[in-house]
Amino acid sequence: IQLSGADPDNTSNAMIAFNNGIIIDFGGAGLWFTSDGIAWDKLSDASPESMAAYGTFVVFDFGGLGVWQFDGAGWSPVSDANPDNTGNAFCDVNLVN
Repeated sequence: IQLSGADPDNTSNAMIAFNNGIIIDFGGAGLWFTSDGIAWDKLSDASPESMAAYGTFVVFDFGGLGVWQFDGAGWSPVSDANPDNTGNAFCDVNLVN
């Protein structure tokens, strides 16, 4: 099914699976989350340079705004530094035992 008629930002990793849903970076339209493909929640007006799932969080590199993590309910700062973004600042890794 088509989730959105809008074009995701394609300068980096524009979408990531999280919490039984998907987070999509729509560039200038902001960062959005859907768990059913119908209802959308705007998470941020800012567009991240990169993002990665980490345990129960998604970590976002917002460039000059620093690094933030989202747990599905709220945001918390990780660092106010701007990571080097010559490639992907983060790597999405899932380990399975």
